[in-house]
Amino acid sequence: EKGITVTVNGESVFLNYKKDSYIFVDIFNYIDFDISNAKGNIVLKLNGKDASYTDVLNNGDVIDIYWGKEG
Repeated sequence: EKGITVTVNGESVFLNYKKDSYIFVDIFNYIDFDISNAKGNIVLKLNGKDASYTDVLNNGDVIDIYWGKEG
C-alpha cells in the first residue's frame, strides 16, 4: 500500500493517502488532536526543528505536536 510511516508524539502513524507527497498539515487527518479548541500556542516540530503546516513529510520523520504556553 502506498504511503509513509512517521512517528507522532511517540506513536507510529501510517499515512495511506493515494498521494505522491504529504505535508505537515496532512497529519491532522490521522491523529486525534483538536486544533479548533486552542489550549495555548500550538507547537509543531519536525525532526526536532520548528515546523510549518506546509513542510514536506518523509518516511521515518519524527513529529511532535503539543500546546505551548500562551503569551
